[in-house]
Amino acid sequence: MALLQARSKALWRELFQTDDAVPESSVAWQPSGSILLATSLAETEQLRKRQAMLGAAGIKAALMDEGQLRAEEPALGDAVESNRSADRKEEV
Repeated sequence: MALLQARSKALWRELFQTDDAVPESSVAWQPSGSILLATSLAETEQLRKRQAMLGAAGIKAALMDEGQLRAEEPALGDAVESNRSADRKEEV
């Protein structure tokens, strides 16, 4: 799946660079990223596996701790802290 995603992304970029008749704003795809939050240790492990799969396909992905995530997206509010508390409960 990750290879298909990488190829699709490359084709969109190629289309925008080679065809002036297709402005980037005319399609739903936009070159942006995603933030996925883990709400448990099990979900954190799933994200680790996803990161490895994406990395193997040449797609940049990073796992971030609370501080790194807040630096990237300060508007997250209290959602990150409440998820961190849920992880602590699961570890017990």
